[in-house]
Amino acid sequence: MPPPREVSEEVKWQIRERDRVCLACGATKMLQVDHIQAASKGGDHDPVNLQLLCKICNRLKGTDTMRFTAQRSLRTGAKERMDLLELPVASEAADPEAWERYLRRVLNFFFDCAAVSTVRIAGKGEGYYNWSVTLAQGNDTRWLEPQCRRARRGDPGAARKRDGSPRSRV
Repeated sequence: MPPPREVSEEVKWQIRERDRVCLACGATKMLQVDHIQAASKGGDHDPVNLQLLCKICNRLKGTDTMRFTAQRSLRTGAKERMDLLELPVASEAADPEAWERYLRRVLNFFFDCAAVSTVRIAGKGEGYYNWSVTLAQGNDTRWLEPQCRRARRGDPGAARKRDGSPRSRV
């Protein structure tokens, strides 16, 4: 008998109870159970292959294999470019929690795991929030250095959208 096409409601409930928030960004709304390895690529409905993501992170992940249940990246090297993804919407621009979710999402997608341990957002300065991020042990902070250098230079190649196109400036 072939496995069911959908994850059972009981297993979905177990994953929601286990994870409680989006494991990629920390959101608490619009949560969905996601396959770490997509069912279309051979992934099963075992709870070990399932994680809770918000609707935004689930859409961004697509069928890529990203294990946000793990805090250490399984990658052997850094991605060439960092995806900046979507900035917080205008109504959230002054909300530090929205910026924390954004930073978590961008960095966790860069490392393909829940690499961000803490995000600290201080007050605004010179029109931007001052923030610091701590990565979970075992994630190489040197992977971020080229991305930061490019961003400081204003290099439009510092980051790319998920589709590979350059990030437009706002």
